[in-house]
Amino acid sequence: MTDLLLKISSFIYHKKKSIFLLWVILFILSILSFVLIKRDNLETELTGLENTEAYQLKKTLEKDFNLKLGSSSAIVLEQNNLNFKENNISLSEDIKKEFLQINNVFKINSEKKHQLQLFYITYNPKFPINEMQSLTPKIRDYLKDWSIKNKINAYFTGSTAFQYDAKVAGKNDSKNGELLGVLFSLFILILTFGGLLSAFLPLLIGISTLVFLNAIIKIFNLSINPISMILSGLLGLALAIDYSLFMVSRFREERENNNIEESVKSTLINSGKTVFYSGLIMLFSISGLLLPDVSITRTVILNLFLVISISLINSIFFLPTFLIIFDRYLDKPLFLNNLIKKSDTSKFWFSITNHVTDNPKKYFILSVSLLFIISIPAFYMKVWSPIITIAPKNSESIKAYNLLQKDGWGGELVPINIIVESKNNVYDKEFISFIYDLTKNLEKYNKVQSVQSLTSIDKSFSKEAYINLYNSIYSLNFFNRTNNKLNNPLVNYKNGNNLTLLNVYPIGLTDLKDSFEIIDFIKEYRKNNPKFNISVGGTVARVEDLNKELYSYIPQMLGIIFISIYLLLFFHTKSIILPLKAGIMNFLPILSSFGIITLIFQYGYLQNVLGTPFNGAVTNIVPIILFCVVFGLS
Repeated sequence: MTDLLLKISSFIYHKKKSIFLLWVILFILSILSFVLIKRDNLETELTGLENTEAYQLKKTLEKDFNLKLGSSSAIVLEQNNLNFKENNISLSEDIKKEFLQINNVFKINSEKKHQLQLFYITYNPKFPINEMQSLTPKIRDYLKDWSIKNKINAYFTGSTAFQYDAKVAGKNDSKNGELLGVLFSLFILILTFGGLLSAFLPLLIGISTLVFLNAIIKIFNLSINPISMILSGLLGLALAIDYSLFMVSRFREERENNNIEESVKSTLINSGKTVFYSGLIMLFSISGLLLPDVSITRTVILNLFLVISISLINSIFFLPTFLIIFDRYLDKPLFLNNLIKKSDTSKFWFSITNHVTDNPKKYFILSVSLLFIISIPAFYMKVWSPIITIAPKNSESIKAYNLLQKDGWGGELVPINIIVESKNNVYDKEFISFIYDLTKNLEKYNKVQSVQSLTSIDKSFSKEAYINLYNSIYSLNFFNRTNNKLNNPLVNYKNGNNLTLLNVYPIGLTDLKDSFEIIDFIKEYRKNNPKFNISVGGTVARVEDLNKELYSYIPQMLGIIFISIYLLLFFHTKSIILPLKAGIMNFLPILSSFGIITLIFQYGYLQNVLGTPFNGAVTNIVPIILFCVVFGLS
């Protein structure tokens, strides 16, 4: 390792101008990529676990019903005109003509009386998810004009709208977080180094790391999601500045006694080696998250892999070049440098250090006790899947969602999907009887708001009435493969008329427990009524499967993290005990961070001060990613 770093330092010293020019060219090309490439990056679709029932139902929806799970939207109409009449609205047909990606628009009927009307939108599944999301601002502009014309307030919400609003908020949060990080870091770096250029170089490395990262994502059209944008941005900036801090500090210390070439060699051999091992530890620490077959976490981890690698290259390869070229300016301006040196705080820290080392047992007991107290809430942590409320509170999608909730709507935006297979065709007398009984049993269940099925047209219809209705219509050949207008969207008319779709709407919009209980009820009903094949799924079932998959690999992930980091620290420290001590002692601080997260997000502490959402639980993906990242950092 030392020989390699010596060769790198010699190469950097002799080729400094060429390396600096290379960095400038790469930086300019990266900036140009943002200007010239107009396309949006692919949004990570929820994929993985192809052997589950929920996944098979998802594929059936796409193939037989032309529906793509998680790609629906909704229009909420707020009636504020006394002369408003439902039959005068041509919104459904007009919006389908305006946006060719829209597959179907239909009004959701409810037994309850509502002030709001809800229209459900499905898209053609051949279009990618990011294209469906990108329609959100265009549809909102269309609805705005329509609202003015008809004097009716219209809101656009639903899955794609939630995802779009979350993505926009993620970009803004990432930019704001990076800006605050840069400003705060600049202040700290100036206090640390006393020279403007010395303080600016770590920032330059951090900023260029983010520029290179986003350029690579843009050029190669890599998948992203709001979590990966925020996490890779903040972590990339933090790592690049942290690594650069080591390098610049060491170089300035070496320059007090050595020439530039020797200073670069010593900096790379010592600080460069530490930075390299630190980067490897981070890479191995997060690599365990590649085990679960979950697309979202894999996208996050691949983006983190990329930003960590760029941080290492920037810090070990390009930063020494800057130090060599701008060596004479590192301490400028001298008046600021002298001012910072006069306010030297080393005596303060020296006294604290002495006090701690003179009383190690007391400080050990005190620190462990405090960390344990802070970690107590972590033992009561609950995780949840932010299927709906992933968008910010002030977004239109959440405002419409809140209006629906106040108006007494249930889980119409995220239905539970059931597909039942007939032995012949769905209009068979025996099959209609089965669907009628299934529908009635679901409607009686106390967690269900309503059911959309072949036998939910009219509550006054008996089982015999439905059998006679469908028998009469089918005998007249109204349902056929060419007469699309008369074909029922709940039947796979293009592929044999042997499958029917039931949409079950839970009572609660936010409480996913209702959905889980309904799914369990359906599975129990299927077990007791095996006459026809019943498949159950939907967004909630799919997310729950992926959530279980994410946490099922914890033993393997911990094994990979511990073994790989132990070996790396062993080779770096040449000690058997130190790596073990580092691993064990890092557990309690990480557990304490979980306790703080639980207090803030699950119990709502400091909500008004921090402006954080109060969800009553911690987002499912956060604990496992946070553990890997924080363990690698610590």
